[in-house]
Amino acid sequence: MPLAQACPVTVTGSLRRVLIRRSRGQKTAYRDKVRAQIVQMAARSWSTTAIVAEVGITVDTVRTWR
Repeated sequence: MPLAQACPVTVTGSLRRVLIRRSRGQKTAYRDKVRAQIVQMAARSWSTTAIVAEVGITVDTVRTWR
């Protein structure tokens, strides 16, 4: 059975600024930082396995936020 392809993610300029602010914020909760990183990487066409390796989280978490 073939593997399912990840949905392409597109991010607008205003959303990109919000994601950058959340991923770099000192007072941002850890889970929000990770979510912002996942969305940014997916928007840059990173594969799910590459995101998992870079961020150090589970495949299911990446699939949820992708």
